[in-house]
Amino acid sequence: CDVVVCLSHLGLKGSLKGDDDESLITKTHGIDVVFGGHTHTFMPEPKCYLNDQGGNVYLFHSGSRGTSVGKLTLKLQRD
Repeated sequence: CDVVVCLSHLGLKGSLKGDDDESLITKTHGIDVVFGGHTHTFMPEPKCYLNDQGGNVYLFHSGSRGTSVGKLTLKLQRD
């Protein structure tokens, strides 16, 4: 199984006029996971969004300044 991971510094909604991680996810396809930053948001667990083809994409932010370390474990299965 191939997993496509995107590293982003767009931030969460409202950080830049329409250019944020949520917009990126909903306007693209082929990405499975987005590790985001910029807004210094800590997400205790990833949030799932739908891409432009209705596929699941997981978004994860792990805070700022090294106060926490993000870890995401993926369980993959063949379709």
